[in-house]
Amino acid sequence: MILYISAGSPFARIIRVLARDRGLALDEIEVPLRDPASPLLEFSPPGRVPTLRDGDHALVEVPLILAHLGWLPADAPARARLGQALSLIEGIAVWNRDLRRPPEERSEKMQALERARTCRTLDAMNPAD
Repeated sequence: MILYISAGSPFARIIRVLARDRGLALDEIEVPLRDPASPLLEFSPPGRVPTLRDGDHALVEVPLILAHLGWLPADAPARARLGQALSLIEGIAVWNRDLRRPPEERSEKMQALERARTCRTLDAMNPAD
């Protein structure tokens, strides 16, 4: 199986860390993102990472890859925590992309929304005793 990644992708990192932790050897290929010449687009039209290629099938999105590898949590509480963690990472990624834009193009409203979402999610994931 081949895992297509971008070095900076937190989503690709999830699969990479789990594969190493569980002893699954995956061939990793780093691909450019947002590039119309990316080799990833030949078999994965979304052009997103991680993409796991297993034979003729290309799986995109962490939960689908986890399910394909048999690593999706079976119980509802664990799946709920996974959903919160993935949502947290997505929000931080959006926030980070905005912070990398030129200052005059940044959205304070969006940053405030993602900051509040991040705090809410972290509070829910780590309730005070």
